Amino acid sequence: PRMLTLDYAARIHEQRQEFELAFQTLGDAMQGIHAWRRETRSDEAKLAGPTKLWLDVLDHYVHVATRLNKSDKAFEAIELGKAAAMLDLLASASSRKREDRIKGSDAERQAFLAKANELRAQIQTEQAKAESTQLASIQRSLVLVEDKARRLKEDTASWKIELLTPQKAESLTLPDTQKLLGQAKATLIEYWGTNCVAVVTADGLRIQTLKPPLPSETLAVYRDAILAQSAALRGLEIHKDVAKAPDTDRVRALGKTLYDSLIRPLEAEIKTSLVFIAPDRELNFLPFQSLHDGQQYAAEKWTIAYVPSASVLKLCVDKRKKAGSRVLALGNPNLSDPKYKLVHAEEEVKAIARLFPEAKVLVGNEASEKALQLLGPDFDVLHFACHGTVNLDDPELSCLRLAPDGDNDGYLHVRELFDMHFGAGLVTMSACESGLG
Repeated sequence: PRMLTLDYAARIHEQRQEFELAFQTLGDAMQGIHAWRRETRSDEAKLAGPTKLWLDVLDHYVHVATRLNKSDKAFEAIELGKAAAMLDLLASASSRKREDRIKGSDAERQAFLAKANELRAQIQTEQAKAESTQLASIQRSLVLVEDKARRLKEDTASWKIELLTPQKAESLTLPDTQKLLGQAKATLIEYWGTNCVAVVTADGLRIQTLKPPLPSETLAVYRDAILAQSAALRGLEIHKDVAKAPDTDRVRALGKTLYDSLIRPLEAEIKTSLVFIAPDRELNFLPFQSLHDGQQYAAEKWTIAYVPSASVLKLCVDKRKKAGSRVLALGNPNLSDPKYKLVHAEEEVKAIARLFPEAKVLVGNEASEKALQLLGPDFDVLHFACHGTVNLDDPELSCLRLAPDGDNDGYLHVRELFDMHFGAGLVTMSACESGLG
């Protein structure tokens, strides 16, 4: 009720051309949002929170701040709105399983340390002998046991950080975001709705309203055109006399319309080769790299990466690991129905295995949730070549389809991933809808 009252009061100030008073009033409403997020810890309460009201207040605040040329405040409001959902998920009660994992890992490490002490004692005994046939074998065992204890210590430390960091996470300020982008040598394009955008660089910020506003049906028409072109390509037998797939010109023309609306007004601000894009709302379903400026695709001009927000990017950068060479590849899981068979997905993971000597490939019944739970933490790279579905009504029910096993149904849902820990530096989801927003 208080936020509603403040928002209403701010609109009255606006009607009276009292924009500074409107801004201050909306600032009080923003403080209320901050306080509610800090004080509320249960998933249920957050999911039942005043999301629509938040967005209305945030929209209003961004509008007034932009009008008053308070770009830094407008950006931080945008960042709060975009970061809140993911940060709240990361700080949710689902972390309790991580606490159990830490306790188990500590106990396992103590067992390996005890075993290492036993092996050292055996080595001393063998070294005292005039001739030993066991010394080399025991020394190798000690190296393996010490390595396992070291890795458990590192994993436990990272899990503890993962457990604690999200609970303290707040959305980034503008200076923190600029510092992050300077280190990454990148530009951040952060959309708010479909007609407001912030372009942030290491030393600059520009917020502008895109005009005219982009009709949402344009996005739907473009996606339908891409899907139609893709379907045509799958059924197309390529010959030398076939110059292009059907509707290429139409797709490119639609892509140029979107480019002209969403990117061209920002080009002067983009001075780095790496561009992070934080889409918003329906823009999450737009493949920006496919947009065309009349000469080139966006993917030919920049390296484009997607992030939910600058704050979530910071968490990812802080936790990032090198990819390494130990690859676990799961392909063509057995879903007990011939129509779901993915022959080429199986070929895909086997081809990957030929590139990495330390790769382990799981296909058919072996490509199960249980196998992933048991083996996943020991690999540097995870590759999934399988079916996947996006659930727009409840995004946490979006899933990858793996083979069912005795303990799991094979639906690896997003909400289950929050209770898992993988040490991978790279995860590839080569699934049906894994790129759909």
